[in-house]
Amino acid sequence: MGNKALFIGVDSHELDPALCPPDDIHRLHYLKATLLGETKAFQPEDIVVLLNPDVQQMRQAIAIFSRNVHRRDLRLLYFATVGILAPQDGSESAAPSQLYLAAHGSRAGHLADSALSLDFLRGTLNSSQSERQVLVFDCDWNSTISYGSGDAGRYHELTQLAQLPSAHRVVLGHRLASGICPQPWQPETSYLGCLMTGLTSQLADQNGDGVISIQDLQQYLEAEAIAIDAPWRPVLYDGGHHRSDRLDSSMSLFELPSFEPEMEYRRSVEEAVQEDAGQISTLSRKVLDFLSHKLALSARTTQTIETDVLRPYTEKRQKLEEYQSVFWEAIQIESPPRRAVRRRLRYLQRQLDLGDTDIQFAEHHILSQMQTPSATPPSPKTTDVPRPADVPRPAALRLGAINPIKAPEIA
Repeated sequence: MGNKALFIGVDSHELDPALCPPDDIHRLHYLKATLLGETKAFQPEDIVVLLNPDVQQMRQAIAIFSRNVHRRDLRLLYFATVGILAPQDGSESAAPSQLYLAAHGSRAGHLADSALSLDFLRGTLNSSQSERQVLVFDCDWNSTISYGSGDAGRYHELTQLAQLPSAHRVVLGHRLASGICPQPWQPETSYLGCLMTGLTSQLADQNGDGVISIQDLQQYLEAEAIAIDAPWRPVLYDGGHHRSDRLDSSMSLFELPSFEPEMEYRRSVEEAVQEDAGQISTLSRKVLDFLSHKLALSARTTQTIETDVLRPYTEKRQKLEEYQSVFWEAIQIESPPRRAVRRRLRYLQRQLDLGDTDIQFAEHHILSQMQTPSATPPSPKTTDVPRPADVPRPAALRLGAINPIKAPEIA
């Protein structure tokens, strides 16, 4: 039991090369990294990610996702795929069409067996005991594929999505403004990016009660879309006209942690150190001093936090300086170093636990100084720290990339 999330992304470019852009993998990585790094709502084992799954994998994952649930557990289901509209009877009649969600390998004429129907999705979620179900459709509905559908008008598929909500289920989505062509995905201006910013920054808590509700989030997204002149508009599906079927707009998504001045200051220090290559620049120092004053933190507290954040960078800098000192002595004897010397340098690298990128950075620093005429030998010390993958980053950036495989196992 507990909160669970299921993220499903299908590369729409593989379904139809005319669809653009193929960016679902980036969205899934961003979403998982942000949720784990910036919220306490999920643990790594609580999130399942499917990249380009076939329909059987999608159905199995959704079924597992809906089981063993306490009624107050949050179930967050995210789709980044493309819609497929087709007549329900397989003919080209004027009968209402049915919306399918594309899976990897979906085929026209065999959608019932190769794509996910809304009927299956609704029926499976209805069997769940969770009273906090949130579905997010981050789909490019402009690129919806229509096979023999007699339906006219844009966004007919959104009307079909409106059949999914219930008293315990909310459906969120978006649509592009009229005449707007889809652009390559950018988290800063995208629907998903604004949604996650509202949740993680707590800006979506419109009434300041410490809980972000569906109503709070929708109001925030509507205002943000206007403020940044976004090409999309948020959509909230309310379950129809019958009161008993309408969702509770006060349904909570996240309960925000109590405000902790020390944690807020630490996050700001981490961001500053990351931007300043392992140091705190003059400008960052002024900003941090102002922040510490506003948070009423003592000098001792801020110093402790800064020392703790800087410690990994300081230790790495010391290791780099030690390696540079030895490398400097080696190239004074022979440059480039012969094979035996290189073996000793490699041994030193392992002892110092430095990566190959670190070594390249350290040696380049020394060699570049040697190329500049100077009366004194170049200093092996450097004030910068390279930015390889093993340099500590803020929590939201420490997650590994998701491998884009065709048939991932359901974890």
